[in-house]
Amino acid sequence: MIALRGIPHSLLYVGLFATTGASSFVLGVMPAEASLLHSRHHLVSHQKIRQDRWRLETSANEFSGGIACRLVEKGGNAFYQMGAIGFRFPKGWNVSNAAYRVDGASPRRSRDDLPELIAHSTSVDRGPVDHAAMGIVWIPYEALETAKVVTIQPRPDKAPRTRRLDGLAKLHDLALEHGCTPEHSFVE
Repeated sequence: MIALRGIPHSLLYVGLFATTGASSFVLGVMPAEASLLHSRHHLVSHQKIRQDRWRLETSANEFSGGIACRLVEKGGNAFYQMGAIGFRFPKGWNVSNAAYRVDGASPRRSRDDLPELIAHSTSVDRGPVDHAAMGIVWIPYEALETAKVVTIQPRPDKAPRTRRLDGLAKLHDLALEHGCTPEHSFVE
């Protein structure tokens, strides 16, 4: 390992140059900013913002002008996509009979939301239309926008689970302000 006094190694670019037809080599050391391999222009910039249990990640691509956004719950067990929140349960669980309550209101079957989810082009099943074994319960964002908690019973034989939604609406609004539109800019 080469150590140069007083110059942090992160600021150096070490190159090995060879002369044509000779067996001599030159070791060159220069500031990293001068390196041809070091880009002064970052093509993709990333930003992460946390609010309570939710996180917004944005990636702006300066080259294409595109933006990708992820709005996820801490731990990745819930995420926003195409006008809905997907809540993850074990893969392989058939959640076609899932029910949920928003802030303690009357229970609602998640399949009753299918027309609204389809209107938003939500990727409901990740496969054939009758395939509900991916373990994701989809709830339209509009139903959760002002809610504090949602309680979901993924299957009739499983106990309901309560998820806190603090911070979700603030980050969704912030995502829109940061250019996370149209809806297809949100990724899982």
